[in-house]
Amino acid sequence: MKKLLYFAAAAVAVIFMTSACHEKDEVQHRIVGEWKYQDEESGNDIDIRVAFYVDYTFDLYQKVGEGAHRYYKGTYTVDKTIVSGVYSDGTPWASDYNVTFVNGNMIMTSTSSEGYSVTYIKERIPDEVKNHFVDMTKSEDEDSVPFL
Repeated sequence: MKKLLYFAAAAVAVIFMTSACHEKDEVQHRIVGEWKYQDEESGNDIDIRVAFYVDYTFDLYQKVGEGAHRYYKGTYTVDKTIVSGVYSDGTPWASDYNVTFVNGNMIMTSTSSEGYSVTYIKERIPDEVKNHFVDMTKSEDEDSVPFL
């Protein structure tokens, strides 16, 4: 009877670990790609593009109002459905995000600001954005705050 209980407990542990790993792998697999921030409500002139790579790095291009996109880069981690990141200068993202996918869109919901959620649609980052930006990894401009 003890052996049966031991094997049952081991099986439950394996199933739990497998499902947790599968959840992380699913988010990691689906997050990789190029995304565009979908802002339909604010009426602001915002263009935010982010690319997540399989090696756990990211590139962020953001433009608020006039001018060129601001470029940031860094690394990210995935823990089940929670995605966290750090910019190349060591500054962490403003929040960690619970990531879900709905109809091919990526929904990032802040774990620190209740009710704050943003939607990204999968869309290639235009070459014009990738080739014409202000590199914030080398800038001292403290007025620009990264979006994530």
